[in-house]
Amino acid sequence: MSQDIDESNHAQAEDLRALALQLAAFTGVLEQRGEQVVQETHDAVQRLDRAAHGLAGTSERLAASAIEHMRQAAATAVASGLRQPLEDAGRSMQDGTQQLQRAIRELEERTRRLGKALSAHAWKTFVASAVASLAVIGVAVCVGVQAHRESVRAEWIGQINTAIANGKLARCADGGVCARAGNKWMRLDP
Repeated sequence: MSQDIDESNHAQAEDLRALALQLAAFTGVLEQRGEQVVQETHDAVQRLDRAAHGLAGTSERLAASAIEHMRQAAATAVASGLRQPLEDAGRSMQDGTQQLQRAIRELEERTRRLGKALSAHAWKTFVASAVASLAVIGVAVCVGVQAHRESVRAEWIGQINTAIANGKLARCADGGVCARAGNKWMRLDP
């Protein structure tokens, strides 16, 4: 009987060790995935920043090119002495400048919205990682508490088994549990 209990305790301890190893592996995978998501978010923000700077540079070059084109048209009109083409060029320049300003404002607004969306995504990713980490910690604490309880229980059962093996604890003749105190047997259960 003592051997069966020892084997049962050994099997429980092995099961607990296996569960602890699986939990450690799962925690490692979650931490690795969390770090990967944070890195991917960081990389995406950097790519967006580079794209926004590139677009801003392109729009500045387009604006400079359009203004230069308008200046050349105005110079040609003045040189030829034509008043009407100069006025047309002025209107075209105004229209072009207004269109360019609208395009720049739209680009800035899109960049701002995209930045906000990426920032929100980064925060959501951070919160999800934190919640997952807390869940893993909670599971680890629960498993640790359960393992401690099982360890205490196994120690108690070991003490009972030792008492039985040493002849200090046995079944009473009429049922129940008796313990030896000196040379006398005393009933433990009421």
